Amino acid sequence: DHDEEFSVFDAAKKLNQVQGFKGLGRFFKQIAQSTRTTSKNSGGSIDDFLGCVNVPLNDIPSTGVEKWFSLEGRSSRSNITGQINLRLSLSTREDRGIPEDDNWTDMRQHVDLMCIFIEHEIQKFNDRAYKWNGELPKAALTILHQHAIQGDLTEIQQAMCQWLAYSRKQQEHPLSYQLLLSFLQKFDMLWQPGAISRDEEEHLAESLNLFIEYSLSLIRKQREVFPINSKLALSRLENMLRCLAQIYEMKIFRKICPFQKELQPEINSVVKKSALEWYERILNVYRTKMRVDQDEEVLHGLIELTNALNTDMHHAVMFYTKLYEE
Repeated sequence: DHDEEFSVFDAAKKLNQVQGFKGLGRFFKQIAQSTRTTSKNSGGSIDDFLGCVNVPLNDIPSTGVEKWFSLEGRSSRSNITGQINLRLSLSTREDRGIPEDDNWTDMRQHVDLMCIFIEHEIQKFNDRAYKWNGELPKAALTILHQHAIQGDLTEIQQAMCQWLAYSRKQQEHPLSYQLLLSFLQKFDMLWQPGAISRDEEEHLAESLNLFIEYSLSLIRKQREVFPINSKLALSRLENMLRCLAQIYEMKIFRKICPFQKELQPEINSVVKKSALEWYERILNVYRTKMRVDQDEEVLHGLIELTNALNTDMHHAVMFYTKLYEE
């Protein structure tokens, strides 16, 4: 409906103020009354009718739709032609007497729901969860999107839920660190001061700290978890270190974890502890083999221990050190 004194933008703003189906009914009733009033005041001349579009709610997917729709006339005898581009989406929020920005409960439910879908997909890969690309089936994505709409979750909140869910499952299954890195980068790109609530910041800090602690515990067991004779294991170590570096570079990390130590000294400390613990284990192994009353056996055991130490240091220089320096 063309109106020189009432722009499409103004009409859209007024439509956004409508609440509920009753409010929508009143809105259209006002339009009808306005049209009749205009018709009477102008002696039967009303605004030029440009056409209308009927879009069933069932035709609007949960992800929304943007397309060109053909304009229709009031009747089959109308010769209305033309198209209009519309972007349509569904959005709702349950009135539970809480502030609109306080939806941590919805986020927690979203994370739990996502974890269920992740666990289901991981089972298809047996013990090789790292081969999974992290993609969920279409049905799962539709359910998650509907839940996000109903919980009024913002884009950054959904990105945070992804990290919370996948990083939680990482401690149960060896997921791809490249996948986790992509979630961290996505969240960092979306984050702006004030984008998430204080409660959400606290839960994010807890999640990041848990990931850091878990990663450092793996570094402490690097000889067993990331052996140098496995290219896959070394690749996983490299990508895990990239995740740690990304966390420490994130703008929000220093805000929510101000007392966290620097990454490089933390890794250096853990690597030293790892080397000391490994040496003590190896030493105990050789001690059990040697009889202290047999000088030849003691000498042979010390030679083997020295060779083991030299081999371990060579591996550290050739493989581990390069990864940590990068």
